[in-house]
Amino acid sequence: MQFLPEATFFYFFQEKQRRDNTMKIKWTKDFTLNITVKGDDGSESHMFWPVKAGKTHLVSDVIQRGGFADIQFGKGQFAFNIPNDYFECIPED
Repeated sequence: MQFLPEATFFYFFQEKQRRDNTMKIKWTKDFTLNITVKGDDGSESHMFWPVKAGKTHLVSDVIQRGGFADIQFGKGQFAFNIPNDYFECIPED
């Protein structure tokens, strides 16, 4: 299984509410996100999220940026920066 180097993980602190997890994506590759979350006090938490190709996931938004996309989860509070060839958007019904 492939590890993405260091997934960019960031919070959106604005109360800007997006679509409430109504967009669906399908993962196209098996990989593991290596996530480091840094606290305001300098502390770090490390998490690993194994992702399987073919699985679908509800997200709040996908913002394309060149060869990557910011995939927003929750109500837009946080996002992962993922290469475009690791997922595909599934059209809404």
